[in-house]
Amino acid sequence: MMNALTRQEAKEDKHGLDRWFGAMLNPFFPEFMQGDFAGPHIELEADPDKITAKLAIPGCRKEDIEVEVCGDCMTVKVQRKIKECGGRKRFIRKECASESFEETVRLPANVKGGETKAEYKDGVLQVVMPRLTPEEARRAIEVK
Repeated sequence: MMNALTRQEAKEDKHGLDRWFGAMLNPFFPEFMQGDFAGPHIELEADPDKITAKLAIPGCRKEDIEVEVCGDCMTVKVQRKIKECGGRKRFIRKECASESFEETVRLPANVKGGETKAEYKDGVLQVVMPRLTPEEARRAIEVK
Protein backbone atom coordinates (compact mmCIF):
# COMPACT_ATOMS: atom_id res chain seq x y z
CA MET A 1 0.00 0.00 0.00
CA MET A 2 1.23 3.46 -0.89
CA ASN A 3 1.84 6.02 1.86
CA ALA A 4 -0.14 9.23 1.58
CA LEU A 5 1.98 12.36 1.19
CA THR A 6 1.22 15.43 3.22
CA ARG A 7 0.98 18.73 1.38
CA GLN A 8 4.36 19.83 2.79
CA GLU A 9 6.04 16.57 1.73
CA ALA A 10 4.61 16.97 -1.77
CA LYS A 11 5.96 20.54 -1.99
CA GLU A 12 9.41 19.45 -0.78
CA ASP A 13 9.54 16.50 -3.21
CA LYS A 14 8.06 18.27 -6.25
CA HIS A 15 10.76 17.03 -8.61
CA GLY A 16 10.44 13.49 -7.29
CA LEU A 17 6.72 13.59 -8.02
CA ASP A 18 7.41 15.03 -11.48
CA ARG A 19 9.75 12.13 -12.22
CA TRP A 20 7.20 9.61 -10.90
CA PHE A 21 4.35 11.03 -12.99
CA GLY A 22 6.68 11.34 -15.99
CA ALA A 23 7.68 7.68 -15.73
CA MET A 24 4.03 6.69 -15.37
CA LEU A 25 2.81 8.76 -18.36
CA ASN A 26 5.77 8.22 -20.71
CA PRO A 27 4.49 4.91 -22.20
CA PHE A 28 1.14 6.54 -23.08
CA PHE A 29 2.27 10.05 -24.14
CA PRO A 30 5.97 9.82 -25.15
CA GLU A 31 5.89 12.93 -27.35
CA PHE A 32 4.84 15.08 -24.38
CA MET A 33 7.50 13.70 -22.08
CA GLN A 34 10.45 14.74 -24.25
CA GLY A 35 12.14 18.06 -24.99
CA ASP A 36 11.16 21.36 -23.40
CA PHE A 37 7.53 20.43 -22.70
CA ALA A 38 7.99 20.79 -18.95
CA GLY A 39 9.26 24.37 -19.21
CA PRO A 40 12.38 25.82 -17.64
CA HIS A 41 14.23 24.55 -14.61
CA ILE A 42 13.45 26.85 -11.69
CA GLU A 43 15.53 27.57 -8.61
CA LEU A 44 14.00 29.60 -5.75
CA GLU A 45 16.11 31.10 -2.98
CA ALA A 46 14.40 32.70 0.01
CA ASP A 47 16.26 35.24 2.12
CA PRO A 48 14.74 37.21 5.01
CA ASP A 49 14.39 40.33 2.85
CA LYS A 50 13.96 38.95 -0.68
CA ILE A 51 13.11 35.95 -2.85
CA THR A 52 15.31 35.20 -5.87
CA ALA A 53 14.15 33.02 -8.76
CA LYS A 54 16.50 31.71 -11.43
CA LEU A 55 15.11 30.10 -14.58
CA ALA A 56 17.18 28.44 -17.30
CA ILE A 57 15.76 29.74 -20.61
CA PRO A 58 18.49 29.35 -23.23
CA GLY A 59 18.15 30.67 -26.75
CA CYS A 60 15.75 33.53 -25.99
CA ARG A 61 15.98 37.26 -26.35
CA LYS A 62 14.90 39.40 -23.41
CA GLU A 63 12.10 40.76 -25.62
CA ASP A 64 10.61 37.23 -25.72
CA ILE A 65 10.21 37.07 -21.92
CA GLU A 66 7.40 38.52 -19.79
CA VAL A 67 7.43 38.38 -15.98
CA GLU A 68 4.42 39.17 -13.76
CA VAL A 69 4.38 39.24 -9.96
CA CYS A 70 1.19 39.43 -7.91
CA GLY A 71 1.05 38.76 -4.17
CA ASP A 72 2.70 35.40 -3.63
CA CYS A 73 2.77 34.28 -7.27
CA MET A 74 5.25 34.84 -10.10
CA THR A 75 4.33 34.08 -13.72
CA VAL A 76 6.89 33.81 -16.51
CA LYS A 77 5.73 33.73 -20.13
CA VAL A 78 8.03 33.09 -23.09
CA GLN A 79 7.09 33.30 -26.78
CA ARG A 80 9.96 32.82 -29.20
CA LYS A 81 10.23 32.14 -32.88
CA ILE A 82 12.80 29.52 -33.73
CA LYS A 83 12.98 30.39 -37.42
CA GLU A 84 11.59 33.34 -39.32
CA CYS A 85 8.92 32.58 -41.89
CA GLY A 86 8.30 34.32 -45.17
CA GLY A 87 10.75 36.26 -47.25
CA ARG A 88 10.98 36.84 -50.98
CA LYS A 89 12.42 33.49 -52.03
CA ARG A 90 10.25 30.80 -53.54
CA PHE A 91 10.63 27.74 -51.38
CA ILE A 92 9.52 24.24 -52.24
CA ARG A 93 9.32 23.57 -48.51
CA LYS A 94 10.07 25.74 -45.52
CA GLU A 95 9.16 24.87 -41.95
CA CYS A 96 8.61 27.52 -39.35
CA ALA A 97 8.33 26.94 -35.67
CA SER A 98 7.68 28.83 -32.50
CA GLU A 99 7.93 27.83 -28.90
CA SER A 100 6.02 29.17 -25.95
CA PHE A 101 5.38 28.32 -22.36
CA GLU A 102 3.89 29.87 -19.27
CA GLU A 103 4.93 28.92 -15.76
CA THR A 104 3.34 30.17 -12.54
CA VAL A 105 5.19 29.61 -9.29
CA ARG A 106 3.74 30.12 -5.82
CA LEU A 107 6.23 32.01 -3.67
CA PRO A 108 6.79 31.38 0.05
CA ALA A 109 5.72 34.97 0.89
CA ASN A 110 4.05 38.02 -0.59
CA VAL A 111 6.43 40.26 -2.53
CA LYS A 112 6.60 43.90 -3.63
CA GLY A 113 5.68 43.78 -7.31
CA GLY A 114 6.66 47.39 -7.93
CA GLU A 115 10.21 46.83 -6.67
CA THR A 116 10.83 43.51 -8.43
CA LYS A 117 13.83 43.43 -10.80
CA ALA A 118 14.45 40.93 -13.61
CA GLU A 119 17.62 40.36 -15.64
CA TYR A 120 18.25 37.93 -18.50
CA LYS A 121 21.90 37.05 -19.07
CA ASP A 122 23.65 34.04 -20.63
CA GLY A 123 20.41 32.04 -20.92
CA VAL A 124 19.40 32.53 -17.29
CA LEU A 125 16.54 34.74 -16.12
CA GLN A 126 17.04 36.05 -12.59
CA VAL A 127 14.12 37.70 -10.81
CA VAL A 128 14.76 39.42 -7.47
CA MET A 129 11.58 40.13 -5.49
CA PRO A 130 11.71 42.08 -2.20
CA ARG A 131 9.50 40.53 0.48
CA LEU A 132 6.48 42.41 1.75
CA THR A 133 6.84 42.90 5.50
CA PRO A 134 3.87 42.17 7.78
CA GLU A 135 3.62 45.88 8.57
CA GLU A 136 3.37 46.72 4.85
CA ALA A 137 0.79 43.99 4.28
CA ARG A 138 -1.38 45.16 7.16
CA ARG A 139 -3.76 47.96 6.27
CA ALA A 140 -6.52 49.65 8.25
CA ILE A 141 -9.80 49.72 6.38
CA GLU A 142 -12.16 52.62 7.01
CA VAL A 143 -15.74 51.55 7.67
CA LYS A 144 -18.34 53.79 6.03
